[in-house]
Amino acid sequence: LFVFDTAGETVASGFLAAEKENRSAIGYYFFREGLTRARTAQGEVILHKSGTLLDVPKDFTVEAYSDGMILLSKPNSHKYGFMNSRGAWACNPVYSDAEPFYEGLAVVKNRKGKCGLIDRQGNEVVPCAFDSITNCSDGLILLYEAEYGWFALAKTAAK
Repeated sequence: LFVFDTAGETVASGFLAAEKENRSAIGYYFFREGLTRARTAQGEVILHKSGTLLDVPKDFTVEAYSDGMILLSKPNSHKYGFMNSRGAWACNPVYSDAEPFYEGLAVVKNRKGKCGLIDRQGNEVVPCAFDSITNCSDGLILLYEAEYGWFALAKTAAK
């Protein structure tokens, strides 16, 4: 991969594209808030449009980059958290699993295996009380809880 500035000058090169063209490639091939996802021989990185790398904790792995949020996992510990595009933790790595952000929301799973939703500031906007939650799509979210079945939520903007 090569990164060019608006004058057409190369600012970065030698980076690799996604290994697979599937869900695991979220965050490649575009810049959001000045960042994109790339690979090196050593692993996943977050690349700034200036050609510099964003510092991520060395003991964490980049899982995805979407909606300006970096999903990080700590290998072998089942700890997931999110950093914002400035490299600050928006949500500490306290979840046992997490999905990338879609439409400003991310599905997270607590240690008890229950799912909830967080916003880009790391606030739990739907508590971790569900067995399954879909990613937000066109403002619609489906939630499942074994005792009560399926629920549908429509995302609305707060005033």
